[in-house]
Amino acid sequence: MKRFSIFVILFATSLQLLGQYKVFQGMLLSKKDSTPVEYASIQIKKVGIGTLSNEVGKFSFHFADSLSKYPIEIGSIGYKSVAVNTTQIKTENADKEYVIFLEIDEILLSAIDIKEAKEGTLNIVTQAVNQIKLKYINKNHLLSGFYRELRIKDESFVHLVEADVDIQDYGFQTPTERAKIRVNELRKSNFDGDRSFMEKMFRRMFDKKNSLINTYTSPMLRNYISMQNNEINVTTKKFLSWFEFRLKDFSVYDGCPVYIVEYSRKGMSITQNTQRYEEYGYLFIRKDDKTIIRQEEYFGNVGSLAKVDYQNISFSNGLPDVFTKKLTIYKTQNGLSYPSFIENITYQNTKEFEASLLLINNIITSRKEFDRVKNRIAQSKEEYLEEGEFEYHTDFWTNYNLLLLAPLNDKVKLDLEKAKPLEVQFAENGKIITKKKWWFWN
Repeated sequence: MKRFSIFVILFATSLQLLGQYKVFQGMLLSKKDSTPVEYASIQIKKVGIGTLSNEVGKFSFHFADSLSKYPIEIGSIGYKSVAVNTTQIKTENADKEYVIFLEIDEILLSAIDIKEAKEGTLNIVTQAVNQIKLKYINKNHLLSGFYRELRIKDESFVHLVEADVDIQDYGFQTPTERAKIRVNELRKSNFDGDRSFMEKMFRRMFDKKNSLINTYTSPMLRNYISMQNNEINVTTKKFLSWFEFRLKDFSVYDGCPVYIVEYSRKGMSITQNTQRYEEYGYLFIRKDDKTIIRQEEYFGNVGSLAKVDYQNISFSNGLPDVFTKKLTIYKTQNGLSYPSFIENITYQNTKEFEASLLLINNIITSRKEFDRVKNRIAQSKEEYLEEGEFEYHTDFWTNYNLLLLAPLNDKVKLDLEKAKPLEVQFAENGKIITKKKWWFWN
């Protein structure tokens, strides 16, 4: 089965759709072996806008023609940065695709004492964790972004939810439950398939959840800081004692060496059916300021995690009964870091799973510049997002800038449009608002 891309990842500020804009799109490949370079940044650093390549190296970056005087900089962990002259990108050539080969950046080992780094891995992680309170936003702020939720069953996509959202947060040291999320626009497809009786009962009794809220609050680092500042009162030393840390490798990002630290949870329990579970992940930590720029988290049955390949949605090798994968990429703006991309993949059983993605494309730290999210219109943690009722505004979604940068994959559309076009499904599933009619007007 061919590989395919579910998401195109974005962490840009809002696209200027008024006036002319240029399109820089194509694929990033490794110069060494022509393999795709995933999650590479493509940005105009001067003004702080950009996008990321997706999991198969493809990207699409729209930017205002007025920004052509600034270069586009391409960078990825482990590769040398490349600058592209934007004046060479013609406005009329919107369909042209570029293939760019990135050269592996060999780390100058003289800049790193390998023995010292290996022996001091716990110290490196301790410094990185302590930096969170200094490097990450710890004040009232508003994040704007795009949310996408896909459900896959029997190797086919069966449901899609997309939303434009605002998130009011009170800082990294504030418990995650205080964050409030407002859905401004939402659209959803039909659910292609019947839920079994047991599935309906399980969802009703145990699995009532809002995947949008769960996605935003899922990164381990955020939850750790929340624990430090509420009644649990977990110290840095105690938190670090829960895991084993190993220096897995070195890399480089934007000319700076990066430590790749593997961690695993100590003392995972064994279930009643003798199935043992494990939790592990990777931290990508810059050497210069000990900032964590990326985190990968995994949880599942021991021995089966390596078999998971949701790109192919292939279940032939046998999947774990429980498996989750979380990926968080952090972006720095004005010296402060915040999550710009959060992806969650959850296998509910051996035949189905859910993939959710939250893209943060704008951040406002001045209270005067944003409307606070009121409790009465904030998302409930106990309700499925798909059960909400929203009008479907065709004009909004036609001009929604993030969809220009994050189009649906062809396979997603093919699977979901077996019965009818998605646009028809979106309209039919939108809440119909009728004006109140008085009897003497009828």
